[in-house]
Amino acid sequence: MRRFIYGTLLAALAMFSACDALQPQEDLLPEDVTVSEKYDIVVLSASLGADTRTDLVWSDETQSFKTVWEENDYIYVFDEKDWKWNRFVLIEGAGTPNAKFKGSISEQYRYTAVYPESFYGDQYNVGFILNDTQYDFCSPMVACSYDTNLNFINVCSVLCVRLTGNGESVSSVTFKPHEGNPGAGQFEVYFDNNRPLVGWRNSDARPITMNVDNEILGSTPREYYFVIPYGEYLGGFDIFVQTEQGKMKRSTTEDIFFERSQVRCVNLEWNEDYLMEWGLIGEMTNWDSDIMMNKEGDYWVLKGQYLDAGVQFKFRYGGDWLVNLGAYSDLDSYELKFDVGELLLESGPNMYVTESGVYDIYLDVDNKVVYI
Repeated sequence: MRRFIYGTLLAALAMFSACDALQPQEDLLPEDVTVSEKYDIVVLSASLGADTRTDLVWSDETQSFKTVWEENDYIYVFDEKDWKWNRFVLIEGAGTPNAKFKGSISEQYRYTAVYPESFYGDQYNVGFILNDTQYDFCSPMVACSYDTNLNFINVCSVLCVRLTGNGESVSSVTFKPHEGNPGAGQFEVYFDNNRPLVGWRNSDARPITMNVDNEILGSTPREYYFVIPYGEYLGGFDIFVQTEQGKMKRSTTEDIFFERSQVRCVNLEWNEDYLMEWGLIGEMTNWDSDIMMNKEGDYWVLKGQYLDAGVQFKFRYGGDWLVNLGAYSDLDSYELKFDVGELLLESGPNMYVTESGVYDIYLDVDNKVVYI
C-alpha cells in the first residue's frame, strides 16, 4: 500500500474540516522475522474494512475512492510454535480490497497478523511506537482470526492537513496537540478473541513534524497525513507550516475526539497574516505572555523595554515554547553584557541583566545572537 494517499477528504470541524476514514504504515525489526523450510505453505486471505484506508483508487462506477492492496504489499503473521513473525507476500488481489498472501508457517490455532512493519510482541498483544518525527505517511493495522480469513483494521487516527497557497515553498508541517493531549508515544493492541483493544503505555504531547522537500503550494491542495493517537484532544491543537517566508501557525481551541480508524482533514490556505513573530517572555510577564518584537532588516527588535536586574527572561517564537532561545550556558541563568553580541542556544537556560534600566534589544535569529 502506498505511503501517501490521494483523495479528497471533506466535512466540517470547527475552523477545520473533517473527513472520511483512512489507513497507514511503519518499519520492521528484522530480528523478529523468520522463514523456515520446515513450515507449511499457507495462503491467507486479507480484506480491508470500509473504515480502513491504505491506498485509495477512484471508482468511476461508484464515484468514490476504494480501499485496495498493492502488488508489492506484505504482511507479518505470528508463529505460535516458534514464537516468530513470518513474512507473507501478496500473490493475488492487487488493486482490490481483498487479496491473498502466501508464506511459510506452522499450523496455527489462531492467526495474528500485522501490517505493515515496526512492531513487537506476540499473538496476544502487539506493540507499536509513534515517534515524534515522521517522514512518511504510515500507520499500523492488525488482524486476528481463527481461520485463514483476515480482516485488517486501523488502530490509530489520522489527521490530513490540506494546504493551498500561491507559490510558497513548504519545508515542514508540524502537528502539536495542546498541553496534556496525546501526540506520540507507545501503545499496545490486545485481542479479545479476534477483537482488538488498544491501550496506551506511554504518551505525551510532543509535536510531530513532517519534513518535506520544498513543495510548492498552489490552488490544488497538497495533502500531509499525520498518524496520531486516538482519543479526545481537549482544547484542540496547533498546525505549523514552515516556508521561506517564515512559519505560519493556525490553531483550534475546540475539544475534538479522534476515533480509532478515523481521518479528519483540516483545510488551510497560506496567509502571511498568521506568520509567527518573536517575543520576549519572562518573570516580568509571569511567563504566560509575550512582549512582541518588530522585524527590522535582519533583526527582531524591542526598543525602550524596562528590565529589572536579575529578572529572568528568554525569547520565543509565535507565543509557543516549540521554538525558543536561551543563554548559551550550562548554568541555570546567565548574565547578558551590555552592547556585546551574546550567543544564544535553542531551549537554553534563562538570562538576565545585572543593572535595572531601559534597554533596546536586537535579536539576530539566523546567527542566534542577541545585542542589548
